[in-house]
Amino acid sequence: MIVGKRLCGRIDRVPGLLHVATEFYHVNWLPLVPLKSWIVFDGSERSEWGGHGAWNQWSVKWRGVPVAFSLRSVLAAWFRASLVVAGIFLAMFGVIEMLGRLRPLLAFPLLVAGVVCFVLSWLSTYLSRASMERAVEMGCHANVPLTTLARFLGVPPAEIGAIEDPAWGGPRDAGEIGEKLGRMRAGAGTPATFQDQVGRQFHV
Repeated sequence: MIVGKRLCGRIDRVPGLLHVATEFYHVNWLPLVPLKSWIVFDGSERSEWGGHGAWNQWSVKWRGVPVAFSLRSVLAAWFRASLVVAGIFLAMFGVIEMLGRLRPLLAFPLLVAGVVCFVLSWLSTYLSRASMERAVEMGCHANVPLTTLARFLGVPPAEIGAIEDPAWGGPRDAGEIGEKLGRMRAGAGTPATFQDQVGRQFHV
């Protein structure tokens, strides 16, 4: 049996930069007991093995910032785990039906249903991207410079220079910053000041 702590329920993704996930106690990689939610920097997760006898320990270390407990992340973790477990059992029963030639007409629907479960689990992670406003809130909480955040959000390099231009009035909330970043990404080139200190007031 394998136990330990791991991150599950990845949501609010800024691909390549950061995301929100929840730390769980797990048994055989299944997330059971949620502990704490984090903003996690992409690529910082490292696995560790330990334990002895019948109890093997597998845990994950990461670099990130603790945030308020995220019920969305917890529900996403349990939902995806349920899909994976269902997919495994459906595929297994499909193979048994196919090899045993008991009910061959049932094998194909079971296999398809299993594949659908795996695809839905993957899609629920892939599509859980942060909105512009949410990305700004997360970046400010994790002390990510807004120029870096803008680059990962797809703002054209030619527009990023306006972010540090002190000649423009600074936006006062994450919604305004996110809206202006969105216009810059779309090529509108709306100038604004995005000094790092503007966002220090935001919390997740």
